[in-house]
Amino acid sequence: MSKVIRAILTLALIYGAYTETGIFTALSLLLIFVSIEVQSRLTKRALDAGQAGQ
Repeated sequence: MSKVIRAILTLALIYGAYTETGIFTALSLLLIFVSIEVQSRLTKRALDAGQAGQ
């Protein structure tokens, strides 16, 4: 459930940035949030694989 709320809040922030400052700021925020999400998923996957190997 928290992932859904986080996604909604992220989209709201990106939309707010788009309406206030333009597309480049919104795209920058989108790339930042996507990179953070991918990094956290990769870290979780690596930790899970490390625990399974022990």
